[in-house]
Amino acid sequence: MSFRLGIVRQVGALMARPSLLLEAIRSAVEMRGSGSLFPSKAYVEWRAQTAYGSSNAAGPTADLVHYLEWRRQMRRIRKGVR
Repeated sequence: MSFRLGIVRQVGALMARPSLLLEAIRSAVEMRGSGSLFPSKAYVEWRAQTAYGSSNAAGPTADLVHYLEWRRQMRRIRKGVR
């Protein structure tokens, strides 16, 4: 799967789960580096290489959804909300 097609699928998965949109925005803001909303291209390529074996790979949509659900759950636990 091409990187662009993977991104399109991931955006589609987020649109299908509006409850995760805010978490996705929080994650992007926390990951930002030099004032940009998104991490640098070098960082994204490195993460893709280490996770999926290719710097051009887009991770499975399920990985993104699980990550965002995990982040939301961890934030709720830290706040003491279950």
